[in-house]
Amino acid sequence: MARRVGRRRRFALARGPDPIAAAHAAWAELRATLADIGVSLAGAESPRAAAGRLAIGRALDPVAGSGLRVVALAEERARYAASPGVDGDLPTALRAARAGLLAGTSRGRRCWIALAPPSVIHNVSVALAEGYQRLQVTMASISRALRFRRVADPKPRA
Repeated sequence: MARRVGRRRRFALARGPDPIAAAHAAWAELRATLADIGVSLAGAESPRAAAGRLAIGRALDPVAGSGLRVVALAEERARYAASPGVDGDLPTALRAARAGLLAGTSRGRRCWIALAPPSVIHNVSVALAEGYQRLQVTMASISRALRFRRVADPKPRA
């Protein structure tokens, strides 16, 4: 359910009037789809280079490859161009890219994606780890404050 809600929100943003927000939303949805099918993107790889590598490596059909390139180019323009823009219908390109990427995935993997999407599981685990880290910092500061108070204001002994 969380994956479906996130996908709808990102597609709505991809249809929106702001080209930067649209490109980032489409790219985020593409990255979530890649995480679900078990493909990771290199951090130093540009969106266009990643799209080229994926189109060849996953043997995407021309429509899916074209959609992937449109999404990648929109993301690159949103990141680096003085005037960002999109060459084509971004939601349609995103749908084509997702369909092509999911078509090369086994039925078992698609069922797993529907039941427990790895992109959502990853986000939940990251959020839990960050929450745990914040709790540790808070507890340490409380401990320091209590220790300081005991030393600074000792009670007289009888």
